[in-house]
Parts: sequence; structure tokens; C-alpha cells
Amino acid sequence: MLEFLDALIRGVQIGSIYAIVGLGLNVIFAATGVFNFGQGEMVMVGAMLGVSLWVSDGLPLGVAVVGVVAAAGTTGAPPGPLALRRPGRPPGATPLGPCPPGCGGTTTTRPA
Repeated sequence: MLEFLDALIRGVQIGSIYAIVGLGLNVIFAATGVFNFGQGEMVMVGAMLGVSLWVSDGLPLGVAVVGVVAAAGTTGAPPGPLALRRPGRPPGATPLGPCPPGCGGTTTTRPA
């Protein structure tokens, strides 16, 4: 019975994470009409960084979460204003059309 409860709790936890990511994709698609697959990469980068800070580096969970939020904010925030809101360009006009800049920001951080 204990194993069932453990599996149930873990399933609800993982399902909640998937639901939050799915809601984020839905909100962005509803607002822009474009799927931003860079969101999935940002979730993965945040998760891997969080596990690394918490388990490998031995930081407390709260400190690791704050570090992940700060790192994700600094990686995810600059592409938007740089690509979407350039001076002299109407809002939303990008060189490639309505291409979300989040994919490019995370693609540049991948190893070859």
C-alpha cells in the first residue's frame, strides 16, 4: 500500500509539471499564434540546473530554486526585447516573421 501511495504522489507531481508546461504553451500559442518550443528547452535547462545545484552542489532546496529562477530569467529574458522589440520596427515584426526567439537562445547554449 505504501508503494502505491508513493507512486500516486510522484505521478501527481510529474503530471502537475506537465500541466504547467502545457498551459504555458497554450497561453503563448493563444496570444501569438505560434508554438514556442523554446519553452520546453527552458524547462529542461531549469530542471537539470536545479538538480545539479541541489544534489551535486549540496545547496538547500530553496537556494537552488532561487538560483534556477535567476538563471532562467537571465537566459530567457534577453531574446524577447532584442528580437521582437527592436527600435524602428513595429511590434511583433521579426526578420523571419512571427518566429519566437526563445528557440534560438537555448539552441546557442547546446553543445555540438
